[in-house]
Amino acid sequence: AVINAMSVEEHPTQALTDLTTMKQKFGEIAGLRVLYMGEGNNSAAALALSLSRFPGTELYLFTPAGYGVSPSVLEK
Repeated sequence: AVINAMSVEEHPTQALTDLTTMKQKFGEIAGLRVLYMGEGNNSAAALALSLSRFPGTELYLFTPAGYGVSPSVLEK
């Protein structure tokens, strides 16, 4: 079975693959400083929400003007 779960607001399967890559590369996700550059789309939102679950993790989002992550996501 394949589960995508992508929506306009979030893309959790993309976040899961990003977290898996970070875990393989760095061993731990907690405490990482992560830089995201690009459109503040559903992938960025899902990554932000996912990383917020790991203590000490910092996410720096750099997006073009007018293409940021939704404020409702950042409030979570």
